[in-house]
This record gives sequence, structure tokens and C-alpha cells, in this order.
Amino acid sequence: MGILLTNVRIKNFRSIEYIDTGLTNINILIGQNNCGKSNLLRAIHTAFSNSMFVSAQDIFVAKGESLSKEKTSIIDIMLRPTKTDNTFDQSFSEFWTGVFTEKWITTDETFGDYVGIRTTIAYDPAFDQYSITRKVITQWNSSIDDAVCGKRQGFTSEMQSYIACFYMDAQRDILDDLKSKKSYFGRATSGRDMPPELVSEIEDQLNEINVKLVSNTPALNDTQAMISEIGSVVGSGNSTLTIEPISRTLSDLHRGMDVKFSDGRGPTLSVAEHGMGTRSWISFLTLSAYINYLTKSIRQDDADAELFVFLALEEPEAHLHSLAQKKLFGQIQTFDGQKIVSTHSASIVAQAKIDEFIHLYKNDGKTTASRINKAEYKTEETAKIQREFILSKGDLLFSTAVILAEGITEELALPVYFKQYFGIDANAAGVSILGIGGQNYKTFLRLLKDFRIPWFIFSDGEPAAKKTVGNALRTIFSKEVVDCPNITILEDGNDYEDHLIANGYSNLMIDAINHYEKNVREEIDPEGAKADPRPFFDRHLLDYSRQHHIQNSQDPALRNQVLLDLCQKKDGKAKYSQCIAEGIVATAEPDRKIPPKILELMKEIEKELTGGDPIEN
Repeated sequence: MGILLTNVRIKNFRSIEYIDTGLTNINILIGQNNCGKSNLLRAIHTAFSNSMFVSAQDIFVAKGESLSKEKTSIIDIMLRPTKTDNTFDQSFSEFWTGVFTEKWITTDETFGDYVGIRTTIAYDPAFDQYSITRKVITQWNSSIDDAVCGKRQGFTSEMQSYIACFYMDAQRDILDDLKSKKSYFGRATSGRDMPPELVSEIEDQLNEINVKLVSNTPALNDTQAMISEIGSVVGSGNSTLTIEPISRTLSDLHRGMDVKFSDGRGPTLSVAEHGMGTRSWISFLTLSAYINYLTKSIRQDDADAELFVFLALEEPEAHLHSLAQKKLFGQIQTFDGQKIVSTHSASIVAQAKIDEFIHLYKNDGKTTASRINKAEYKTEETAKIQREFILSKGDLLFSTAVILAEGITEELALPVYFKQYFGIDANAAGVSILGIGGQNYKTFLRLLKDFRIPWFIFSDGEPAAKKTVGNALRTIFSKEVVDCPNITILEDGNDYEDHLIANGYSNLMIDAINHYEKNVREEIDPEGAKADPRPFFDRHLLDYSRQHHIQNSQDPALRNQVLLDLCQKKDGKAKYSQCIAEGIVATAEPDRKIPPKILELMKEIEKELTGGDPIEN
């Protein structure tokens, strides 16, 4: 039997005004940069730690607000007992009952025993600084403001011994760990689990080795003699100063340690000679080693003892390529303990399950958190999301906004118009554009709704496409298309190419196709290009007219029909959509560089990106 951290509620901590989220055994924090992922990790670590330094910077301050010394941060956590199969139990085991004691355990009619801990960060006028206090939560209730707390309480000594929260930030480096006794590497390697007699014997030998090294190395011997003169100046008359090539005590031995790495037949090099990716990875693995060491040490003293480990890991994939990221995350999944991992990696996202994600989003300086409502998904739907979204398009989960479009044509063309309108790439703005084939609106909209990611739809105007969008909207949001300005539907039953032609872009489209095909032909058939320099579209139109026995090949309606056929062929959509958009942007009149309906879409996106009227999800 064990325990699990099941719920976290945070109020007024750093960028978090209020968050209430459940936790599973492994939790993946996703979201944009600076959305508050690190703050959530720090909050949980603060709730467990007895040695956290806190300050006014830990108090959330809204825009335009002046921090009052009466304002506090609150972090509530709930721990519940689990069975061997990780399902919840009604009561704690005998061991954990002894750890928490009746001081901390509360019994609830709904889910049985739990331990609720309220951590408050508040200004202490007696010491003119911020400090931490803790109380027992006797009634969890529905919100942090409704919770009922008992008297102020300190962790029991057993809680401090058998509950461990480890936080590893994105700045980890094994080179720093090698020098620090407080690092996980330092804690593990400075342990002296050996008889005192053996420790004394080894340290005597280390002392002898130091003496031999200095006395038999002229440079070291001369240097020691020279610098020892400082003793008579800054110390007492019998002061001495010696050089220690290696540490004389086992507790300090880690300071002289190095980690060597050999890659196949290559030379064995110090880890200092390797890149940050390797050094960061090794640093993570030392945490696992330390946890194993700690677990063994505890169980050596008490075979029945249990250790609850909570790992708060920040961007473990930093500095690693995608395959290494997958390998590292596979290792993290095997670490003992409950885990919460922040990441920007689509490779890590692809290995996680949909119900493990916690999506963080910052709006107007405030961090919010959301998870999927799994109860609303059928088994087939979650499998489809895992297969079609997480495995191949997981980077969408990090988006500022998502544009769902009909297919590959829009997926290639819309980024061109986006850059023309906003002056930056869509990716740089955090906006993802996804062609979904017009079939998966329900699946994607449900997920975007649960994760509170702003979304837009750019749809064909054909009856079937409009019906699909309408049905999805009613199912997921109980709304109609006309009530949603974030949905743009092409007029008169048109698709994207119809829309361009209907609005007078035919000649620009033909010019773009001619330019594209000219470059291709000159590269693969330079002789043919010289022999017949006619534009591609003219040649194609003439061939089409002959095949269909059409006399007037210059009929405008015919030209538009042939142009449409070229663009809507299966290979034409992928070939021409981007170059046509680039051609329009480059050569159209200033007020026509973005087609009307696409301009309408861009204006709605601008409202979202610039803090206009928010889109209701």
C-alpha cells in the first residue's frame, strides 16, 4: 500500500492567481513559454519542503496592483491512501497511519481518509520577512476558499523522514553537481555506509597519498613551501598551509570526483568535455541513483518502511535531440515515485497518455490549468486522439491558438497570408495551422476546449463541409456557427480556389503556376525549356482544348475551369497552394494582398493575439 498526491489548489502564488487540478501518478505539464509551469512545480515543492526560502516575489500581484503585506499565498495539497494496484483505498496502512498520526489524518464520508495540508506564505512583521506556516485541512470542500482548516501544525518527524519531494530545474548541470555536497550527486556520494574503522583506515591512506604526491612532485613541494609563509602573516605563529591534491576525508571526496564518458572506440573524456545535453542527462540520472540510495538506506533500518517520493522535473529534454528525449523520458517513467514533468517536447508528449496532460495557459498575466474531462470521451475517441493528434501533431498543445482548416491547401497557404498580415511567421506567434480533411472537427474541438486553447476554423462553403462544422459546434459547445466570429466559412458554396477565382485572382494564380513550372522545367529539362519557351499554363490550356475539341481556348470561363482543375488535382493542391499564395502576396495591389475571407479570419485572430474580445470556449 502507498499514498498519492491527488489534488493541488493554489491561490496567489507567483503568476498563479488560482489553480485547482487533480494529479495522477505521472503528470505532464504543457503550454507555452512563461505560462507558469515552473511556478506550479515550485508551489508543490514548497508545500512539501521545510527549508524553502520565500519572499514577496512568491505573492501573485495583478496588473496595476500594489502588493499589500496582508496578502498571502496559499497552497493546498491532498494525500490519499492507495492499494497495490494504485486504486484508492478508504484508509491508510498501519505504517502511514503511524507516519501522519491523528494530527494530520482526516476522514471524509465520500472518499475516506486523507491528509490535507495547507501551506501559507505570509508576511511576518516580527521578523520583517515572509515565512511559511502549515495547517491541517479538516474539510476539503469544493474550493480553496471553502476549505476548513484546523490549528497550525508542523510536520511529524516521520513525515520529514518518509515523504520526499525532489525538484530539479532546467539549469541542472552535472559539473555543478560534482562540486556541491547539497546536490543529489553530492548527497549520494558523500554517504559513508561503512564501519567507522574502515573509514578511519581509508582516510589515513588518503593522507599518506597526499603527503607522497606533494613531497615527490617538486613543483607542488616548492609551491607549498612558498605559500605556507602566509601563515606567519595572517595566522598564529604555528599556523600551517598545505596542498591537498585529493580530499583527505570521505565526506569531501566527491569534490575531486569526475565522470568519464567513452563513446564506442573514441577516447575516454571527462564529462566536462561533453555538451550540455549529456551533462544534463547525467544530472537527471544521479537523482534516480540518490532516490535508490535513500530507499535502500531507509529499508535497511526498517524493512517494513515505505517512502513516498514526489518528483517535480523541469524540462528534462533540454539540450537533447528528439531520440535522446524519448530515451530520457522512458527512464524517467521508471523512476520510483509520483512525477510531474514540465516539457516543451513533442517527442515527450508523443509518449504520454492524453489523461496525463495538464495544460497551462496564461491570460492577462494569470496562469490557469486544465485537464481533459475524460468522462466526456468514448474509448474510441481517446484512442483516436492518441493516434491522430498526440503521436503526430502533439506540438499543437503548445500553441497560442490553433486554426483548423479544410486540408493541405489551406495548411500551406494560410501561413503565407498570416505572415503578410502580422509581419511574423505563424510559428513564431505560436499559432498552429492544421488541415484536418474536414472530418475531425469534433475530436479536435473537444480537446482544444478541454485544454482551453483558443481556436479558429476556416472552412469550405460546400453544404457537406458547413454541415460538418455546424454539427461539431453544436455537439461540443451547444452553439451555432452564426454565433461564433472565430469561424470563417467561404461564401456561395466555394472552396479556397473557387474563392480566389471569384474574387479576381485568376491571372495572379496563373502567373504563380507558370513561375513554379518554369523553374521545375529548367531544372529537369533545360533543352525542352529552350526549345519551347511558352508558359506552362498556355501549353496546358491548348492541350486541354484539343483533347476536348474546344475551338476557343481563350474563353475566360474555360481558362478558369482549367485553372481550377489544375489546382484541385491531388498533386496540384500540394504543388501550387503555397506558390499561389506567395504570388498573390508579392504581386497583388496593396489592398488585395490577402483575399477577402482570409482577411476576415486574420482580423479575428488579431483580436485574440492582441487581447481583444476573448473567444468563449
